[in-house]
Amino acid sequence: MKKEEIEEKLDKGYIQAVAVIELVGKPLAHVDETMAQILKAIKDDKDLHVIKQSTAKPTEQGELFSTYSEVELLAKNMEALVGFCFDYMPSSVEIVEPATFSFQAANATTLFTELVGKLHHVDMVAKQLNAQNSFLKRNMSILLRNSMLHVLGEARTEKEIMNILNLDDKELKGFLKVLVEQKLIKKTGKKYERVK
Repeated sequence: MKKEEIEEKLDKGYIQAVAVIELVGKPLAHVDETMAQILKAIKDDKDLHVIKQSTAKPTEQGELFSTYSEVELLAKNMEALVGFCFDYMPSSVEIVEPATFSFQAANATTLFTELVGKLHHVDMVAKQLNAQNSFLKRNMSILLRNSMLHVLGEARTEKEIMNILNLDDKELKGFLKVLVEQKLIKKTGKKYERVK
């Protein structure tokens, strides 16, 4: 974007900002692809104009890969900049221009209404994910309990159960303890079996 175009947009009330967007994940190809999709979505946003961008080469961090992009942009107004922050979750945002802001009460009302709306949306998504997570945990516990009861149709040691169900020692001991307390299985010597 040319300097004259930037000045023209700033004269119309646009906000110039520099944002850093960080991304961590795996595999490497997914990290690269996701960052490319994020940058494309920013470019396609009608309320944002990208001045320039640069993306760091992904680095390995243990089992994950991380990268970041620095994006210099023009946001149509404060609402667009706040929306950008919620949509793309940058790790930092620096406002370059204008140096000062003056708000009419109606504009501030619009800004805060949109901000609260986005917060409510994030809260709703978090509650939905929490409910789904609880549902999945509950069903996984039932599935594991039923699998364990099936496996314990005959007496088996902890090691045999671990190998069959592919559980680690800590998880297995917790489930066995609960099933014994519920009187669904019993321990005789070193072996567990289903109560008949």
